[in-house]
Amino acid sequence: SRYFSAALSPDAGRIVVVELTPSEESRLVILDAGTGAVERVLPRLSGVSYTYPVFTADGGAVLSAVRDSAGSMAVVLQPADGGAPRVITPFWLRTLGPPRPVAGDIFFPADFSGVVALYRWDTTDHRLFRVTTRPLGDYSLTVDTAGKRLIFDEYSARGYFLASVPFTAEAGTPVDTSGFTGPSPTGVARAIQAEGGPVTGKVPDRDFAVTAYRPLGHLVRVHSWSFLPTYPQVGLYLQSQDVLNSLQWTAGGGYNVDEQSPYLSATLAY
Repeated sequence: SRYFSAALSPDAGRIVVVELTPSEESRLVILDAGTGAVERVLPRLSGVSYTYPVFTADGGAVLSAVRDSAGSMAVVLQPADGGAPRVITPFWLRTLGPPRPVAGDIFFPADFSGVVALYRWDTTDHRLFRVTTRPLGDYSLTVDTAGKRLIFDEYSARGYFLASVPFTAEAGTPVDTSGFTGPSPTGVARAIQAEGGPVTGKVPDRDFAVTAYRPLGHLVRVHSWSFLPTYPQVGLYLQSQDVLNSLQWTAGGGYNVDEQSPYLSATLAY
């Protein structure tokens, strides 16, 4: 099987996953959390790829953001008993993160303005609201229903950290979505402009000979030196990873600031 993006049901009895079929189509599958047996294959929405599904609060349905062949994304609701999928939001040519259902509405991170922020979709009035306005983006949303908080991670100069903001049923500032059918002005358009136009015509055509690949002969593939200031340890590491990601190892050393002494370190994963 090819299962991805697993999410546990509220009663911890089932798991919903995205399955990639041999025909390269994605669909949602519900598994028994204890045995791993397939309980139900949900009917798929034609022409889309599923991303990160999640159960609703009562476990009776599954929400997932989907992407169509044009790159547009929307949120889809699928009954867990096998009912037909229903598109909840419009398809926008923007990136949507994993949705979270709260009190009948849907919260999700999305890139509507060039910076990932948290948004709320009002399922009654069918309107979009921006819940957070922070400079470096908000990711990996989860909901604390007891404390009425949205919890997410945010990036800073010191790395990722957890943050939270309170929410209510009326949270957020209304967003005009009329311009979301074209590319993001800070994304594709700027990249094409920086490259001086599409690059497909600038890439030369080349033919490569097909040869047998021998995994054992390529297990060691040193690709870089890395400086890792992981306080209190600061050091240099040699890194290796084979093409098939079968074997990864690092070796190096540095100085431990707390212990005021040098050290050697090595890791190996197969």
